Amino acid sequence: SRRKVVILGGGPNRIGQGIEFDYCCCHAAFALRDAGFEAIMVNCNPETVSTDYDTSDRLYFEPLTPEDVLEILRAEQASGELVGVIVQFGGQTPLKLADAL
Repeated sequence: SRRKVVILGGGPNRIGQGIEFDYCCCHAAFALRDAGFEAIMVNCNPETVSTDYDTSDRLYFEPLTPEDVLEILRAEQASGELVGVIVQFGGQTPLKLADAL
């Protein structure tokens, strides 16, 4: 079983938050997979590349709220070694969740 890393996407489109955050999340997933990690994406925006089925090893199409993300993290910890959560590539939405996580 590979070690897991969760990547938090940008969530719904917002004024002033561009698609470059999705690009960063996708490339984080690609780099993690290349390094032998299981890349797990959490995002709820169907218009982004990060929610494509082949971008990550697993996709949670869930709201980016503290409660939802914590539940996902608990589930992933219960089923293997979760070594980290990447929040910095998704923009303000995941950055605001960092304290709660």
